[in-house]
Amino acid sequence: MNIYVVRKVTQAFCEYLTKNFENPSIAIGYDSRIKSDLFAKEAACVFAANGIFVNIYKEIMPVPCLSYAVRNLRCDAGIMVTASHNPAQYNGYKVYGEDGCQLRENDASQIYEISLNIDMFKDIKLMDFEQGLSEGVIKYISDDVEKSYMDCVESCLIHPEALADPGFCVVYTPLHGAGNRVVRTMFSRMGVKSVHVVWEQENPDGNVSTCEVPNPETKEALSLGLRDCKIYKPDILIAPDRFLMKLENMFC
Repeated sequence: MNIYVVRKVTQAFCEYLTKNFENPSIAIGYDSRIKSDLFAKEAACVFAANGIFVNIYKEIMPVPCLSYAVRNLRCDAGIMVTASHNPAQYNGYKVYGEDGCQLRENDASQIYEISLNIDMFKDIKLMDFEQGLSEGVIKYISDDVEKSYMDCVESCLIHPEALADPGFCVVYTPLHGAGNRVVRTMFSRMGVKSVHVVWEQENPDGNVSTCEVPNPETKEALSLGLRDCKIYKPDILIAPDRFLMKLENMFC
């Protein structure tokens, strides 16, 4: 992926949105992948130049925060610059609808068909990012949206007393992604007292230096987390996208 492909796809998405919505707006998020921030801002510049109001996160965020922002800010669409669980050399561009879910196949096909008629060097409308900010057509998503997301997550707890039990123990690995700060803040809010973070995979790293593919469904990606499970004997090991496994007696 490069800025020209991002611009072309975004221009096609703009034409789809302006055809289907009146005064459309969009939310943009990005993760720790290499150049994710650059690609997100390039997309914002195309949206803004096409008259689409842009809400963009000011730092890396996990995918659920983007999905929530689309709905919370009443946007007509969203994009997340992420390659999910693919190898480090890849990046990706995920498109979301007004419901905060990834677009249905029919809608995605319409955008693809529009893109076939766009010349990535001649047909792209583009605005400078700083100009967009100063003119108010690009806006950073406020911290209040993140707080609202966490409030929403916390409201879904079924047995909060179980999480606050002093004996409850978690091993958590962000797998070099965007979830570290948000997830650990949620642990604190929920009263989880014993959280052990896999330190080698704690910080964002677009090169995904500790595993070939940051997919929590693979043993390689979890090897360091499983190592820490043998040390701390947690109730659960958590990695991006899913609660992985209940460990209880596995490492006794």
